[in-house]
This record gives sequence, structure tokens and C-alpha cells, in this order.
Amino acid sequence: MGFFYTYYIKQFYFSENLKNLTSKAKILEKVIIDKNLDDIKNTDEIFKQLGRETSTRFTLIDINGNVIGDSHQSSSLMDNHLNRPEIMMALKNDLGTSIRFSSTLQIDMLYLAIPYYHNKNKYIIRTSISILDLQENINKLYFSLIIIGTFVLIVSLILCFYFAQNIGKIFNKIGNHSVKISEGNFNSYLPENNIIELDNLSKSINLMVNGIGSRIKTISRQKNELETILSSMSEAVLALDLNGKILMLNSSGYNLFNLNLDTTIGKSAYKLIRNSNILSFFEEIIEKQDLIEKEIKMTNTDKVLISRGTILLDDLRKPIGAVIVFNDITKIHVLENIRKEFVANVSHELKTPVTAIKGFVETMISSTDNKEQNKFLKIIENHTNRLNDIINDLLFLSRIEGRNERNKSDIEISNILSIIEASNFECQNLIEEKNITLKIECSDKIKMNLNPRLMQVAITNLLTNAIKYSDKNSKISIVVKDQNKNLLISVIDSGIGIEEKHHGRLFERFYRVDSSRNREEGGTGLGLAIVKHIIQMHNGEILIKSEVYRGTTFIINLPNPKNA
Repeated sequence: MGFFYTYYIKQFYFSENLKNLTSKAKILEKVIIDKNLDDIKNTDEIFKQLGRETSTRFTLIDINGNVIGDSHQSSSLMDNHLNRPEIMMALKNDLGTSIRFSSTLQIDMLYLAIPYYHNKNKYIIRTSISILDLQENINKLYFSLIIIGTFVLIVSLILCFYFAQNIGKIFNKIGNHSVKISEGNFNSYLPENNIIELDNLSKSINLMVNGIGSRIKTISRQKNELETILSSMSEAVLALDLNGKILMLNSSGYNLFNLNLDTTIGKSAYKLIRNSNILSFFEEIIEKQDLIEKEIKMTNTDKVLISRGTILLDDLRKPIGAVIVFNDITKIHVLENIRKEFVANVSHELKTPVTAIKGFVETMISSTDNKEQNKFLKIIENHTNRLNDIINDLLFLSRIEGRNERNKSDIEISNILSIIEASNFECQNLIEEKNITLKIECSDKIKMNLNPRLMQVAITNLLTNAIKYSDKNSKISIVVKDQNKNLLISVIDSGIGIEEKHHGRLFERFYRVDSSRNREEGGTGLGLAIVKHIIQMHNGEILIKSEVYRGTTFIINLPNPKNA
């Protein structure tokens, strides 16, 4: 580094001296501009006088190299200078410089030469200075720089020591403060200091600590609230990561799966929860990344669970696992089975006496001519028929509910158009009575795996319902759309419509929107309930769109595994 400093100082000093020599050469030009240069003696005197005044050697040379005048030597005694480096450069480039040994003065000199024109003649003005004088000046400069540098270094060291001590103390405080923060103490604050930058740092750290403390308190409160809620829930809550490791399990979950709190978190659910149905349900949630609800039966027990699961996301909305809520409906399931058995048994028991009553009434009607008597017998017959229809629908509904799975023997590839046409034929009398125009939009190429007999019952019930609540001479449409993964069957009428408040209960047993009108139109109140169960057996859903006085649309949405 010192070498480079020395080099640049020398270069700078030489450059400054060359400028000085150039200025002095210009001074010489002004001095001799009006002089007679042919008078060598006179010229030497001019040069000597100027050399004494400026402490500089001056030389005047013609283009042939002859010395006309010199401040330090008689020009008549000097050699031809045409071969001097600075003279040759000046004649060629208008400026010449060199550092060399002077044969005249017997010392090293710094030379500068420039062209000069006088009375249309070209000359060379040369100025020079001793290298010894130059080196002496440089040495003086070095000494001055050393003195100044030493002083600056000492002052800098003193200041650095002072600030280092203060900064060290401040950073020790920051370090101790950081330790306290890491231990959970968020009530400690850094004091103010005199260094603006560090004071700003302290304030920023205090603000950060205050913010972190506040957030941690909020998180702790929320965590406690969540733990309290989860522990008080009767439902079991299970959280798993993408690999099936247990992230969280509430107290109801520990009881449900007979697990130990201390040995559960972080362990694989595949090892601890030995239930293939639950594990398959978890894998389905991860695959579909959607809210899924399913009824699951516990293996090796009689427990039945309603399971609702959804994907677990991080703060970047990326899946990191799944959360499943298990609701034990074993008791409800038992009661539901008892109810189904009761309804089925009662319906069977009622079937026989109702059939007997119906037979006797028909016999009495055919065997009497008494009009008044026949009138009452007809009323009995109508109610008996209606009661018989209710019993038949209840028995039919019980048979459907009794199936946990679709009977594979009943499933076949069926033509949807054929099923709709069969339903149309079954309702033909009702259609003709009201002069209904039925429009069917369905390709004869649409086929699907289903139970054709049950699907015909479902479509027939919807079509019958549409006819009953449509005006005479109106239109009804059945539209079928194949949407690749789903098959939509829509039954559309332009009848009286249904208020939205009734939509959620339409598929309940015996639910009637208008009891008086329903009795007039007939029906058992079980038609839509039967439709719902048939569609659910096919893993589908039934939807309704309706506006009062503008008609109703029932939509059967069936998954189409053939195209899935």
C-alpha cells in the first residue's frame, strides 16, 4: 500500500513541476518576443537573468539543434542538442519531456521543451529543473504527510477506543435484553443512549418486543380458548399431517380410540388407529382436498360414527394435513333401526286387515242398490284405498332403508330414455285427464349403471307430482344432460310453485306444503321421501328450484362412474 502512495505522490509532484516548467517557458516567450536572437551574447544575458529570478534553467535551440541561448552556460560552448530526447519530441509532437543526466551541469535534470516561432523562424524553448531539488521537495512532503498521518491515526485510535467502549456497553445491554426476551420476559426495555443510530436501534427493538409480546399473549389466549372448546366437545377431533402423523387429538378422541395422551402426539395414526375405514377416509380427504362427510362403522365394535373431514392449510394456503370430526351416533343408529323395524312390522300387520276391509267394502258395494248406502261405502272405499297406498309406500320405503348397500344383482346398464318413457306410460291417464303436453329431451345413447326399477319409481313420483300441481293444458319437460362425471335428470313444470321456506322439508315423510290441497289431490305424503332414498342409494342427490306461480324444477344429480 505504501508503495502505491509513494508512486502516486511522485507522479503528482512530477506532473505539477511539468506544469510549472510549461508556465515558465511561456514567460520566456513573452520576454524574448521583441528581442534580436541573432545577438548570442545578448541572448545569454537575458536567459541568465531570467534563470536567476526563477531558479530555473532556460535554453533556446533552433530547429537544427544549435543552442542560441542558455541561462547556466555560454551557448557557444554547448554541443548540438538535436539528438536530445525532449528536443526530438518537441519537434515532432509540440511537447517534449525527459528525465536524464545533464552533460553540461553533471546532474540529473527534468526537461520540458516546446516549439516557439519568432520572425517566421521556429525555435525550441527548453526549461529544466534539478532532480535533486525535486527529490528534496518530495522528501519534505513525505515528512509532512507522516506527521499529519501519525496525528490523525492517534486521534482516530483515541476516538475509536472511546466509541468502542460505549458501543460495547450498549451491545452488552442488547445481548442481555435478547436473553431475557428468549426466556419469555417481554416487560424489559432498552434505555435511551446518546448515539442516534444506536438509540434508533434500541427504540426499534423495544417496539418489536412490545409487538411480539402482544401477539404471544393473543396467541396464548386463543390457544387456551381452543383447548377449552376442544376438551369440552363430545365429538372427537383428530388432526393429521400429510403422512398420517397425529398433530392433535382432544379428550373425546382419546376415549373413542382408547389412546394414551402421553404416547399419541407425533405418532403415526396407521399404527395407533387400527381402523381401515377411518384411514381410508383420511386418504380420501387428502386426495379430494374438499369437505367430505361419511358414515363410518368402527371395526370390532358396534359403534357408528358420522365423520366430517376437511383439508388443513398453512398460512400460505398450502395443504399440510387434514382435520376430522367424529360424532358417535351409535344410539341414534340403534333407535333408527328400531323405528324402521317398527314401521315395517306395523305396516305388515296393517296390510292384512286393510285388505280385508277393502274386500268387504267392494263386496257390499256390488251387492246393494241403496244409493245412500253406496255413497258412504264409496267414501269408505276411497279412504281404504288411500290407507292401503300409504301402507304400500311405507313398506316400500322400509325395504329401501333396509339396504345398507345397493344390491349388485339389481344394478345393470340401463337406457335412461327407456326408463323415462316407462314412467310416461305409467302416468298416461293423469296426463290425458289434464291434457298435459309432455316434452322429453334425452338422447337414446345415454346409458348408466343403476337399478332401473327403482329409478323408474323415482321419476314416476316426480312426474306425478308435477302433473298434480300443474294447470290443465300446461307443459311439463323432462330434460337429461350428460355432464361427463355427472348425469342430470330435470323434471320441469309451470305449476303453482313452492315457497322457499318449504324447500328444506319437502323430502320429509308426510310433510305437506298445503294440507287441504294435498288431500284434494290425493297422495300419501311419502312420494318425495321415496325419491330421496332411491337417489341416495345411487350416491346421488335431489335438488329443487321453485318460484311461486312460476313452476318447479326437481333435479336428480347422479354420479356417472362410467365416465369418471
